[in-house]
Amino acid sequence: MRTHRKRGESEYAGIPIHAAPGVHEAVLALVREYVRPGSRLVDLGAGSGALSLRLANCGYQVEAADLNVSDWGPVRIPVVQQDLSADVWASLAGRTYDTAVAVELIEHLENPTQFLRNARRLLRVGGYLLLTTPNVLDLDSRRLLLTKGEFALFRRGTLYSTGHLAILPYWLLEDLLQLVGFRVIERRFVGKRKRPGLRGLIVPLVNLVLLPLGLRLPWQTAFGTCVAILCTPLDDPAGSEALIR
Repeated sequence: MRTHRKRGESEYAGIPIHAAPGVHEAVLALVREYVRPGSRLVDLGAGSGALSLRLANCGYQVEAADLNVSDWGPVRIPVVQQDLSADVWASLAGRTYDTAVAVELIEHLENPTQFLRNARRLLRVGGYLLLTTPNVLDLDSRRLLLTKGEFALFRRGTLYSTGHLAILPYWLLEDLLQLVGFRVIERRFVGKRKRPGLRGLIVPLVNLVLLPLGLRLPWQTAFGTCVAILCTPLDDPAGSEALIR
């Protein structure tokens, strides 16, 4: 499925960013924490190339892959045209990387599990997959679910404008990662929709009411627009699938 790519509100080196504010910065921080400069990275669903260029400027050997390379612009980074929703990634066959990043991509795909399997095949032993997806458990999304029966960024009538097909709360995405043979290393809630301000008091106040009932709103999921998950492939993916079953 081809989806509309909306120009973001921010730019990097004059290149539009197609991600929520703060997401690229959080992804870069995670990469720099775990991956040595000089390592080979692939940016899956690279969009206009803003994140690819940011990673390359930090000393990584970056290649990119995207279905639509027409808006790649002046970024001097190798880019492969590949439909990442396809069952077989012919254009990436035989390539291996130390790290794969997929920012705000997996929710656009018809088969997220197949995407994770294909991403795993790109990674060397001990490599990393870092992906982000909208956090449907933040306060704005919970409010919309309560009042309208919809999640933020997954609302009725917005399929074309957002291109979002798959609603993946972090716990489901982590189960899918385990299913195909990954071990989750770290999870962070990232991105900024609005400054919490007084809304930051909502969670503890609500929890004072809910705790006697044995319920609570998890603080960690309350304000991040997206969830970022870093994982590494296991040696025996078949054994991991058995755990899920």
